Amino acid sequence: MRLSNASFRVARALVAIAAAAAPATSQCPPTSVDGAFVGWSAFAASLPAGGSFTANAVATGGNPGAAYAVTHLVPGGVPGAILIVVHLPPAAIPAPPTGFATVDLAVDVLVASESPAGAFGGVGFFFVAEQAGALFYAPSTATIPLLGAGWTTVTASGLGATDFVNATGGAPAFLDFAPTAAPIRFGFLSENAHLDGSCFTQPGCGPGTTSSVFDDYAVTVYPAAAVTTLAPGCGAPALTLLATPLVVGGPVSVYVAAAAPGGVGSIFISAPPAAPLSIGGGCLVGLDLATAVELAPFALDAAGTWLLTATAPFDCGLFGATLAAQAVLLTPGAPGFALSPALRLTFGG
Repeated sequence: MRLSNASFRVARALVAIAAAAAPATSQCPPTSVDGAFVGWSAFAASLPAGGSFTANAVATGGNPGAAYAVTHLVPGGVPGAILIVVHLPPAAIPAPPTGFATVDLAVDVLVASESPAGAFGGVGFFFVAEQAGALFYAPSTATIPLLGAGWTTVTASGLGATDFVNATGGAPAFLDFAPTAAPIRFGFLSENAHLDGSCFTQPGCGPGTTSSVFDDYAVTVYPAAAVTTLAPGCGAPALTLLATPLVVGGPVSVYVAAAAPGGVGSIFISAPPAAPLSIGGGCLVGLDLATAVELAPFALDAAGTWLLTATAPFDCGLFGATLAAQAVLLTPGAPGFALSPALRLTFGG
């Protein structure tokens, strides 16, 4: 049997139990905003002969207040001159318990000046990340903030692990967003290039320079949704309970199956228990009885299956919240029921 439209009761139960299950610190994924840039570091990933840069936290000139000032000097008369500077914060972000799902990044940029006039027109920009000593860049975030455009906010939303490519082309090819992965520093690079080797100024073939200011660097991390097993099932016939990860605001499917066409039972959800409860006969209840409620009754079809489809509530407070789920099937023989494995479900992105 398939329920194509989940009832309001199902959505309400998901919200209520997830709220009970959420730790005291559960909240919308926090956005870390850095407008002071204290402790940021910079290094040249590409430095042409005669090129140089500066990168410093400054007390004024931001949008508004404190900011991060960067200058580039690219030599004239040097064919293929490319100056690339990587900027990274001092602290890395550890992986959430379920791993990273996606990350949103943003920064305000002002290209304040260049010399001589018309030398570059702007400054090249990418978001980057550093993990376990390896540098990765996000090609899809390439942009060129322009001189004269004023403050521009550069944003990139929903970046996944494979959006960040190893800058050297080596291994690992992409960032690792797994729960056991090394912490990640999310930053950016700035770049100016003068490839034809002509002179910016005459006489003397002087350099070209740019001056840029960065402010309000923002990082939002979305933990991954996850499904794990809390306790094994028991009884006969064996009862299967499967669920898709609970992506906040996304579709959810719950599947029940047993070799018992026409069998009936219910799915229950609760806050995760401190430990499964033994009820004898090798059966473990993987629910917190104090918060358990019925999610939905079910009746298996002729193939012994049942499917519920719903939509997880779009409530950013659910990120990182967890709940437990377990199904019970009524059976004719002792002990009168079969239990599915109990699942631990974590809301994420």
